[in-house]
Amino acid sequence: MSVRNICAAALTFVTLAGAAQAATYAATTFIDSETAYGACAASSAAACEANNRKGVENALGGTDGTFYALGLGGQLALGFAVPLLAPGAMVTFEEVTFGGAAGSGHFEAADVYAVVDDVATLVATIYNTTPGTTLQITQGFEYLRLVDATLREFSLTSSFDGFDVDSVTVVAAVPVPVGGALLLSGLGGLTLLRRRRKAA
Repeated sequence: MSVRNICAAALTFVTLAGAAQAATYAATTFIDSETAYGACAASSAAACEANNRKGVENALGGTDGTFYALGLGGQLALGFAVPLLAPGAMVTFEEVTFGGAAGSGHFEAADVYAVVDDVATLVATIYNTTPGTTLQITQGFEYLRLVDATLREFSLTSSFDGFDVDSVTVVAAVPVPVGGALLLSGLGGLTLLRRRRKAA
């Protein structure tokens, strides 16, 4: 195979790698030791049981209309299919509030933390005033922790069980495989070798 053909193959590889630089991950697991339902402020406890809203598994997978309510002051920690997500990931949180926040008076909020090596960093506070919120998380993380902040943010809310999580989806960069980097450096060496032969 000529150097020209090798370079053409490398260009194809780089193009394909560039096109596949991002992958999408929905939450696949919850971390039991960092997940705790908060308080239910409803006059009837049945309200906090409706729609299976205490089923943590409802927050896993894609958006499907089922949800997990954090409970007032509660928290939820979600993991993904990869052990470490790259810096710059775009994370979308889908929330469910029947009738919308303005229509129902159930204004809700949650603090989002990125966790790596047991260090949690506050990323932002998200609100249910829109069904979905997308954040860019500048640091890498192993998992995300959501902590209900409804009463702190909305003291007059009608919400009785806090922020509701339908899904959390991450779009994160996928690094070029090590083999690809080695191939590119090898091709560079071949090109230099060919130029030296022509010069001699």
